[in-house]
Amino acid sequence: MFQFGKLFIIALTLYANGVFAKDVYISGGDSEALQEAIDAANVPNFQVTIHLEAGQVFNAIPYFDSFEGRLRIEGNGAVFGDTSGLQAHSPDVINVNGEVTITDTTINAAHSMGCTFIVNRGSLSLERVTFSDIHGLQNQTFIKCDTTQFLLNEGSAALLNVTIISNEISLPGSVIRSVSGSNTNINHLTVVDTTINRAPVGTILLAEVGGPISISNSIIIADGGSYMDGTTYELIPCTGPIIDNGGNFASSEECGPTWGLIDRADLSQIVEKGHDAWVVPLVGDSIAMDAGNKDYCVRLDGRGFERDALCDSGSYESMAANNGGELGRGGISGFYYTPDSDGNYIQVQRAYNGNVVVIWNTFDRSGAQAWINAVGRYQNRVVEANAYINLGGILQPGAGASAATVTDWGTLKVTAHNCNEITVEYDSTDPNFGSGVFEATRLAYVHDLGCSEG
Repeated sequence: MFQFGKLFIIALTLYANGVFAKDVYISGGDSEALQEAIDAANVPNFQVTIHLEAGQVFNAIPYFDSFEGRLRIEGNGAVFGDTSGLQAHSPDVINVNGEVTITDTTINAAHSMGCTFIVNRGSLSLERVTFSDIHGLQNQTFIKCDTTQFLLNEGSAALLNVTIISNEISLPGSVIRSVSGSNTNINHLTVVDTTINRAPVGTILLAEVGGPISISNSIIIADGGSYMDGTTYELIPCTGPIIDNGGNFASSEECGPTWGLIDRADLSQIVEKGHDAWVVPLVGDSIAMDAGNKDYCVRLDGRGFERDALCDSGSYESMAANNGGELGRGGISGFYYTPDSDGNYIQVQRAYNGNVVVIWNTFDRSGAQAWINAVGRYQNRVVEANAYINLGGILQPGAGASAATVTDWGTLKVTAHNCNEITVEYDSTDPNFGSGVFEATRLAYVHDLGCSEG
């Protein structure tokens, strides 16, 4: 009945209070379209939200060139892999002077020929984001670095459910450096198997005087090692003023006496690919299980799965409900019915690009069976959709039906009151239906996708 074409960008622009606001939808892992959308948003007082199609793989990591706008990228499980050669860019791949929020994304296998991968001088928020196999931060012929760091914060930075695994810094430096005058807040961070080479000592968290790092419910593994020539190097988890909000673990004592000690053996050697980002699971009876400070426990873990009430430290929740189905994120998806009326069913399914598919199985006023199909948008627990009906189809012997005609039917509006109850409003140009409203109750969930309210 309905077909989804290959939609690269759909944009809706609004203007209010002196700020332009735009929503951009990108599908098909189109790296060029994503980069164009980021570049177009690099304007002060221009607020853009980029929605990526769920689970897409992009063959290039987006580049932020001294970004001055206000941007939110909702990754929906996107994976960025570097096949384009980031060394062609300037030293800093993500360079933020404005406001940037990135959610639900894995950045994997980047080769950055510069001093720093992320520089933040504005406001940066990373939520359910994983950085894996980032390497190559080092001196080049045209770039000279006194130090290197993965994230250099000179503004305001917030990291929530971030995983940093198997990355390499090739000069003396740190993984996260917070300079004087900056503000760095971290919750549910996991750092593991990240090395700082060619230096006798390196630091995972480096907080300068006047630039403290406030951290909670996190795991910092900073094991040292040796090079092929036999020389050794040492990594320490923390240097400088670290504010401990509880639930934190490190591989040695430098972070402070209130931190728990944890071994590499408490974490898996293999990442788990959740539907939001890749994470490093806790294993066995890890000391970090149920060890989080409840005042800083958040609803979801790094995969997008719902945490237990007594949360684990780090970006992984061992007892998470494997659904990630917040009502506004996909939890509305499922099957609904009217208990007192057999044969009246509604199916709601979140799809790509923010679309929602609604299928209504019912009867018209003459008693004939009818299937109404609709595609619309979800906003604030409401789906508004244009609806269609197939007419004139004939079942072919030994095959499916053919010769049906798609006909405009009207509109459907589905309002989700909670995870179990919806209201369906319909308005049809077909006199066999007319307009009306009814309540429906959830009959079933989509497999492995539950629902939580919030």
